Amino acid sequence: MRCDKTWVFSGLAALVVAAPVLLRAQSDFAIGSIIKSFQLPQRDAEGNMKLQIFGDQATVITPNRIKIEKLRIEVYKAGQPEIEMRSPECDYWKLESRLTSSKGVVVQHAAFKLKADKMDWELNGNKGLFQGGVQLTVQKKEAITSP
Repeated sequence: MRCDKTWVFSGLAALVVAAPVLLRAQSDFAIGSIIKSFQLPQRDAEGNMKLQIFGDQATVITPNRIKIEKLRIEVYKAGQPEIEMRSPECDYWKLESRLTSSKGVVVQHAAFKLKADKMDWELNGNKGLFQGGVQLTVQKKEAITSP
């Protein structure tokens, strides 16, 4: 499916955990600091992998903004990667607790693939707005499960 309408997408609950990691990185580094080739695993209280955040480079732009280049987020379910989100470049906004990108985003799941030119993901609300050249491909209807 391809359309130029705006899509609202929610359901990547584990992405909410990304906010504290990025917030910590922002408070530990001065403006202009660069962190190269990072991998930030996030585990639950029992030690199970919840998600991993990867990036080629993160740059602290302002006290409120970190630019992340080649972002990749793996969201885990039952110890296995279930969802992958990729963006060539995005910004993490501390005060708003948001990830934004105007460089494109791809969300991949066994059941679907979502592509868009722009993304605005609210970490606290666990929902996102995808705009511009939105493509949603349903790959396996049976792979879509309820939480």
